[in-house]
Amino acid sequence: MLNKAKEYALRYISYRPRTAWEVNKKLTDKGYDTEIITLVMVFLKEYNFLNDEEFTRMWVSNRLREKPSGPHRIYSELVQKGVDKDLIERHLAEITLDKEEEMAMALVEKKCRKVPFNYNKIQGFLLRRGFKTIIVRKVLAEYA
Repeated sequence: MLNKAKEYALRYISYRPRTAWEVNKKLTDKGYDTEIITLVMVFLKEYNFLNDEEFTRMWVSNRLREKPSGPHRIYSELVQKGVDKDLIERHLAEITLDKEEEMAMALVEKKCRKVPFNYNKIQGFLLRRGFKTIIVRKVLAEYA
């Protein structure tokens, strides 16, 4: 039973990186008992297959590069994945206001290449992306 649970967990994390909470939940949903899950989690952490610190670093980095998002949205996404709030806040502290403003401006410029500038629509877009209200207002004032 333990080997079957390990194989299941390894297959689950092979598709994309996961948090410890996600793997624990998946194994629980699959019906494995607590002792087996604990042993699997110890195994995965021992061999560094699960590392919430690394996952958080990677997630934040990806959201800054590939899919620009503000700290509010990144925080929310990571909380949903079961990452510790202190860990999230530590990594989000690396996002400066200048960096956030730069990302928001790049998104506005990209958006306005496709559709005409509409203050309300772009404001909503940026707020849904998790940017701070003060940053959104500043960027839209500069762009308008």
